[in-house]
Amino acid sequence: MSTASLFIIIFMLGFNSLFWIFPSLLSDSGGYGLTAQMMGLTNFEMLPWWKITGGIILSGIPLVSLSYGLYQLRVLFHTYSKGDYFSTNAARLLGSVGKSIIIWILLNILCEPLLSYWLTFQEPIGNRVIFVSIDFQYIAAVFFAFCVILISEILKKASVINAENQQII
Repeated sequence: MSTASLFIIIFMLGFNSLFWIFPSLLSDSGGYGLTAQMMGLTNFEMLPWWKITGGIILSGIPLVSLSYGLYQLRVLFHTYSKGDYFSTNAARLLGSVGKSIIIWILLNILCEPLLSYWLTFQEPIGNRVIFVSIDFQYIAAVFFAFCVILISEILKKASVINAENQQII
């Protein structure tokens, strides 16, 4: 699982850049993520290189947080493979995954209007767009993240009890 997490990180960041450089790879139906949501705002194939670079950076900022969470998940799986299930380290790593998901959602909400303005700020007045949205997927992801954080807190308490039991025996 730790290797799968590493490949997901690499593919996620790579595909984000690839879709900005070759926008024809995205389907006409849109898709998911900041890059796909911005497809209707401008003609991506006519963008200058500096706007594409800015788009890669702005849409990549939330992905860096998500990548950090996946990296923490990778380290957690590696910790589990060593048989270290009930430890404060494992609980801390699990909590970091949940916090990274929350930060990813907040950065998505923040970067979406920045990216939409970045793509349209040279348009004539009246054609500039600031795109703001909060989807159900954001709410579901935050709920999931809070559940993961709650489980990590329970795991911390379980690891303390496990350590006490090991001292008694």
